[in-house]
Amino acid sequence: YKRSHPVHGPVDNMMQAVLRKKEKRATSWPELLAKVFKIDVRGDIDTIHPTNFCHNCWNFIQKKFSNVPCEVYFPRNGPVEWHPHSPSCEVCGTL
Repeated sequence: YKRSHPVHGPVDNMMQAVLRKKEKRATSWPELLAKVFKIDVRGDIDTIHPTNFCHNCWNFIQKKFSNVPCEVYFPRNGPVEWHPHSPSCEVCGTL
């Protein structure tokens, strides 16, 4: 079974704990996705755009705020383009 996380909605408790340790604030996934991936999902339409992101991307967001070089975990350097619904993650390549 593949874990995924909602694109919209509040940040989960585990991510809040990571952010608190770094004295960072974010209350929603759209805010974090914009900071980390340079993707603005606030105007997304659920019937067109992905409503979840994969657990690999969630791990990357967590590591981004844990003093670990991001290239080790996620080689993509530039902004990503989200595509219509798909079972695979276009951002990190997870199938």
